[in-house]
Amino acid sequence: GAFNEFRAGGKPPSKRDYNYHCHYNEARQAWQDEIVRLTVTRHNAQPRPWIVFTCGPMGCGKGYTFQKLSEWGYFPIENIVRIDPDFFKSLMPEWQGFVDHGMDAGTMTHRESTYIQELCQEAALRRQQNIWVDGSLRDVVWFKQVFEDIRRRHPVYRIGIIHVHASEPVVRARIAERARRTNRNVPERLILESLAAPARSLFELTSLCDWVARIDNEVSPTLTSFNQVDRSGHWSAMSSRWARTEPAPYEFPHRLAPVALQPIEELSLAEGEAFPPNGGVIKLVHREIGRGSGKELISELKVTPRRLIHLSMSVTSDIARKSLRIDEDSTLVAYVVPAGDADKTFQHGGALYFDRSEKLYAAVRIAGQCSTCHFRYFMHFNTPVNKTAEEVSAILRDEWRWGPVSLPEMRNGGAIRTTFVGREELPDVAGLGAYLFELRDGSFKLFTLRVPTS
Repeated sequence: GAFNEFRAGGKPPSKRDYNYHCHYNEARQAWQDEIVRLTVTRHNAQPRPWIVFTCGPMGCGKGYTFQKLSEWGYFPIENIVRIDPDFFKSLMPEWQGFVDHGMDAGTMTHRESTYIQELCQEAALRRQQNIWVDGSLRDVVWFKQVFEDIRRRHPVYRIGIIHVHASEPVVRARIAERARRTNRNVPERLILESLAAPARSLFELTSLCDWVARIDNEVSPTLTSFNQVDRSGHWSAMSSRWARTEPAPYEFPHRLAPVALQPIEELSLAEGEAFPPNGGVIKLVHREIGRGSGKELISELKVTPRRLIHLSMSVTSDIARKSLRIDEDSTLVAYVVPAGDADKTFQHGGALYFDRSEKLYAAVRIAGQCSTCHFRYFMHFNTPVNKTAEEVSAILRDEWRWGPVSLPEMRNGGAIRTTFVGREELPDVAGLGAYLFELRDGSFKLFTLRVPTS
């Protein structure tokens, strides 16, 4: 067949290992060749191609995540060879019969799907195409060989890993839902292996690739880190990292990564306090976060006027509410920044939610950096809009509304103060509003809140 040259037996991964795979008859090889042809012949060669491997447990939502990354313009699925063993399994003539008879269809078709994966990958590498290998990297010993082989035989390639993750309860719920929908049950042994594998895979493979991106898909895909890997072995690579002063294109003020939110429990306005209809300063009573004692605290905050939450009852808006932790009963929102340096709960800002009767209903604070914390709620932002002092002159006149910038990634990017801007205040602002930052050089960056889509 057309791809017989890639079937030659020998030392893997450049050759096929027939101690693991079987020899297929000519009819089956012709069927496999058609799958390879449809996979690799639609895209052009690239002068400096890349190959990206996905990593993450089953049920973490890798396919959904990449669909959203494509929609948002961060990952061009349309211009890449996608190698998906699970898709190859579903195309096999035997697949539906295995499912109908209650057999473990995934296991029964696993070896041939990996065989087709190897053929597709070899064909795409020879064609110097951009490649996305949609899998889990669970077999870390095998993929170490694959990465090293790519470096040796195809040095023009850049290698990346995208790790998609979610909590175990969410992963198990998604697996159960998929089982109900497809009548395809996953053995508990495989679920446990799938949950444990990513940590080892990342530990073993990171040093062999060029970059690693980690994406939280608990609610909606959220980039939690993007790390470029220097494999030169020179100590100067470490020192140059500390010496760099200009923000990278993916750092603030060129981009604003999603900001984690944390709910505030048992809150109310302080006794005798009334909410200022045009914005002002309030005292908020609430419970201390993360302490067993539940100590009562009072935060003095600068607060914007209450505004309607502009979210309809759609699937998209439902995801936005979950991401921002907005309950169905919350219809108004006001944003806060600390009125002084002493407050630690709202030192980075936050939001207050109100019901239809304008009663304070719930609150979230912008969380600081925490390497061991697991956050469920996030603010997402669009790319920034540059603003001049003249364009934001009315906002500048309201000195009371501005708060200090305390998150290190924003301060390192030159921000000195910030304020929330409602949709009626600037023509660029719609939907949920925006955050305006004043930078050290006197310029201004406007980041509008982005509604996560379904």
